[in-house]
Amino acid sequence: MKCFLVYVEDYDYDQYDSVAVLAESKEEVREMFIKDSEYTYIGEDGPFFYKSQGKIYIEEMTEKGVVCASFNAG
Repeated sequence: MKCFLVYVEDYDYDQYDSVAVLAESKEEVREMFIKDSEYTYIGEDGPFFYKSQGKIYIEEMTEKGVVCASFNAG
């Protein structure tokens, strides 16, 4: 299992900017995407990105460090 950082080009207040995902490959991460007219979900009920946030990037995380942190805005 590998750890991937999934993040978007642009984000604003009260929007997800990234998510850490465990998967075997980038392709497997892409298969987790569920798209509708306004959002791209990571998994059925997972975090989501608005289409207006631009391109979604997927990078394998290879260095030691914090994998996930949570901050509630608003």
